[in-house]
Amino acid sequence: EEWRGFSVLGKLYNLCIYMRSSTSIYNDFKAEIGRTLPRDNDIRWNSWFRLIDVAIEKRA
Repeated sequence: EEWRGFSVLGKLYNLCIYMRSSTSIYNDFKAEIGRTLPRDNDIRWNSWFRLIDVAIEKRA
């Protein structure tokens, strides 16, 4: 999974994983931003779309 470190999508994915690495980080992120990033998965084809959509929404 070396691609995660090089692309914008990889950085977004790493942020999502980091955010869920501990309960305190997750709660702090949710309190500050008002929402969490949905995690991608292999079952839902649109999970990457949702992750990108929330990231763009919160950036604006």
